[in-house]
Amino acid sequence: MKSPARLFYPLALLVALLLILFLLTRPQPGVQVTILSPLAVPRDAAPAVSPSATSLRIATYNLENYTDGDFDAPARTPAAVAAQTADAAAIIARADPDILFLQEIENAAALRRLNAALPAPYPYAYITRYRTGNNLPVRINEALLSRVAPVEVRQLSFNRLPSGARPARGALAARFALAPGRDLLAYGMHLKSNFGIPYRNIAQRTVALHLLAADAAAERFLVSDRADLSVLLLGDTNVDPDAAEFAADPSLDALVGGYVDLWRGRPLPERTTLPTRQAGPDGDTNLVFRPAAFDRIFASRDLAEDPASPAARPPLPPLPLPPDAAADLLAAAAATPLAFPYAPAPRYRVSPPVALPLGCATNDNLLVPGYGGHVSDHYLVYLDLSPAP
Repeated sequence: MKSPARLFYPLALLVALLLILFLLTRPQPGVQVTILSPLAVPRDAAPAVSPSATSLRIATYNLENYTDGDFDAPARTPAAVAAQTADAAAIIARADPDILFLQEIENAAALRRLNAALPAPYPYAYITRYRTGNNLPVRINEALLSRVAPVEVRQLSFNRLPSGARPARGALAARFALAPGRDLLAYGMHLKSNFGIPYRNIAQRTVALHLLAADAAAERFLVSDRADLSVLLLGDTNVDPDAAEFAADPSLDALVGGYVDLWRGRPLPERTTLPTRQAGPDGDTNLVFRPAAFDRIFASRDLAEDPASPAARPPLPPLPLPPDAAADLLAAAAATPLAFPYAPAPRYRVSPPVALPLGCATNDNLLVPGYGGHVSDHYLVYLDLSPAP
């Protein structure tokens, strides 16, 4: 029998190894990027769409607490899941987007159920697998359904940031090849809600958007050999800067200057994506929000502004060259045919966004999804992306 002293060193080594393994499995600080794989394609999925010759409809939809129904709250019965699924599928089919970003999707099983319920299921389906700061699975994920084959789909997770400033969720980033020389990078996002401590909510939203803007800048300038890049950021921001209660909220400032907020300045009836949910006879008035445009779309300026407008940045002045050098460069340029990536990339433009006012029971805020025709507390929002003439 070994003495306690002789057993101490092997046990200490084992404990040290277990501690090292634990630390290695912890999320690393900052942004962690994970390449997402598509889910299995349904047999009756719609054929893929080539974006080069036609316009694309791109949508975002916060599908309130869309879970798979397993081990959920008592109200989340199979009948409620089926009703929410059928009604959500009808709304999505009504909008008929080519690319759809979804928020509040629990897991792959829930996404498969929704996709299978559509009249023409999407051939490409992806879902994030977010985890908490303690590395536990999160029940609210983001998903992508697409008829356009993505070049790459990434999950951006925000890990181990300063206490109180770590965003509640990450983002789903999908890159699409629109045409030779032109790609689209679209971010599906779901920023921190307004429940809790206000300054922490603002900090988390601000940090998330700064990190997404930095990722877009890296993709644009560090991977520029792929193609010129247009960018969309869309999803539930939980902020409406045109509403009085958010007039001083700086959550969206990270995108000012580089992106156009497509809802900004639009009349409230036109931009409402989160309708008022008036309390019923026994309703909880604390949960009533005034109408707001929480589901927003931000477009890079090449998509939403005319580069020839006075607001556009002027081109850089030419470098001074000796006369002989300038003539030689002009002669060489004339003798060399332009080809990608030197040929001008095709340009695209976005239409104004549209909110589809369906599926929200505004008469009773006690209704949960799957009851009384209530599908979600948000409206689906879409826009069209078309080649510029």
